[in-house]
Amino acid sequence: MSTQEFSSEFIQALEPTALHDREHFRLRDTDLYLPFPVDAAIIVPGAVDAERLKAALVRALSIFPLYGGRIEKRDGHWIVRLVNTNGALFDVVDSNEEKPPVAPNSPVILSPFNLSKRNDHWSLYSGSSDEPLLRLTLIRGAQGRWSAVVFWMSHVIGDGEGVRAFMRTVSRYYEGLEPLDEDVPCYDYPAMDVLPAEELQKVVQPWLTHTAPLPSQGPTTATVGSLTATPPSLRVVLRLTAEQLAQLRSGVLAQGPDEALASDERISTQDCIVAAVASAISKTYEAQGLPGVTRIDTIVNYRGVGPVPRTAANNALIQAVADTNFDSILTTALAVRRSLLRCRSYTFATGCIALHAFKLAAAANSVPPRSLDFSPGPQSMTVNSTRPFDWTGAHFGFAGKASFYHTMSNKPRFVKIFTPNPTLLADGQWRENRGGAEVVFHLEAELRETFPGIFRGVVAQLGVKEEIEFANPRA
Repeated sequence: MSTQEFSSEFIQALEPTALHDREHFRLRDTDLYLPFPVDAAIIVPGAVDAERLKAALVRALSIFPLYGGRIEKRDGHWIVRLVNTNGALFDVVDSNEEKPPVAPNSPVILSPFNLSKRNDHWSLYSGSSDEPLLRLTLIRGAQGRWSAVVFWMSHVIGDGEGVRAFMRTVSRYYEGLEPLDEDVPCYDYPAMDVLPAEELQKVVQPWLTHTAPLPSQGPTTATVGSLTATPPSLRVVLRLTAEQLAQLRSGVLAQGPDEALASDERISTQDCIVAAVASAISKTYEAQGLPGVTRIDTIVNYRGVGPVPRTAANNALIQAVADTNFDSILTTALAVRRSLLRCRSYTFATGCIALHAFKLAAAANSVPPRSLDFSPGPQSMTVNSTRPFDWTGAHFGFAGKASFYHTMSNKPRFVKIFTPNPTLLADGQWRENRGGAEVVFHLEAELRETFPGIFRGVVAQLGVKEEIEFANPRA
């Protein structure tokens, strides 16, 4: 992307902030995703005003003061220093391009994610870094025809739910609106019960079973969440409309008796998506004489469990584990549903959270530093879905026309699910795709070409009549 001008400045929060009475905020061990940045961008078909955006950021930082802080390690604990910092970094880039670098109707996942400069995230491991935890970049297209608002931030201060809330808060302030109550973070709440060591050993969280040494130059966008060597893989992008999803769910439910729909185990549309994708991936491997998928791991947000408020700040992630033998898509969907319901149990969640805290802290404090490796294990598939999230609620005044872009791991069978971006129609109008699903993952290069036909066959047997759209990139 060619540019004409570039400016950069530090932005500090409007005082008093939500944590104005503190010199620092002590991170929970469950926040210590130190090697992992979060990249997200909103692209709109018009001009975003830099001064209004800067003013919105000043106010948003008042509610989210950690985003203007600095990571330190003191007395064996990781903290975010809140005083004597320059705040967040704010860039403005003027481009002479008449069209945005990402075409309308493009998939959510952008790889490589090279819209803006990135901070030296790797320096956070020093324990005394002055590197900002947030870098917000506004890219202004030629003659105000398009704008991109690009967020780069440390995973330490926000998982998907937290980042989405921050982005929407910045957008609402930009529009002259107050933040939604559901987006205002809660920083202080009671800890979960301490689990005895013998009980901790019984907890199953597959993604915590191994660590990887950190590369000397830090992870690239492609290796975020998967720091071990990756076999050649290619991205698969498939889209399902709301109508196709309704057909899919009806077909799955038709495979079993009514008792499979008990109110406490009601299968969701996403359960059906996951089960169908897992079945097709498994069949794709088996067609090549390779073992298929026997376990589905789902990344789960545990906000709202026990004392953890629904607006808890930073990170609140554990993993649901579902074993499956693919007797039917229905039994797989039920296994996924039951694994998710189990994570709402206080006793079960307590064990998972305790194990996450222990493992994340051990990796962050190791010498030399290591990272947890979140790659799917053998014969497993990992699901990280933010389809229910209103990512384009951060639309900066372009409701229904804003597109969201994100990153993901390139490890095979790491599946992300989103609501597709809106579609720009031939007549210049925009059509939102709410209710639909965009499913993205990687497969080994030699398997990608056979997957679409197998998936179409799986969903056709469930009554999905229309052709499934694939938007696979060339590489």
